[in-house]
Amino acid sequence: EKGPEGARGGEGTDMSSGFGFSGGPGRCFPVWEQFRECMSMATQVQACRDLRSDYFECLHHKKEFQQLQDQARKAAADKSSSGTPH
Repeated sequence: EKGPEGARGGEGTDMSSGFGFSGGPGRCFPVWEQFRECMSMATQVQACRDLRSDYFECLHHKKEFQQLQDQARKAAADKSSSGTPH
């Protein structure tokens, strides 16, 4: 029977190896290393908040995608409000 870790994958589900798709370092591995080092030395988790945010942005690009969507919406609004005839 699996222990409590079984719900999260159990054995063999360690953190990423740091190797990317082509075998070299992953694109976010340097950011992960900075975050990990900060966490190992920090007395409070909040001290590494910015590095954590940078790491998740590197992985998921949520802020970048949001910025692109906002720019597209603004461009569409500007175009529709310019009164350009169809």
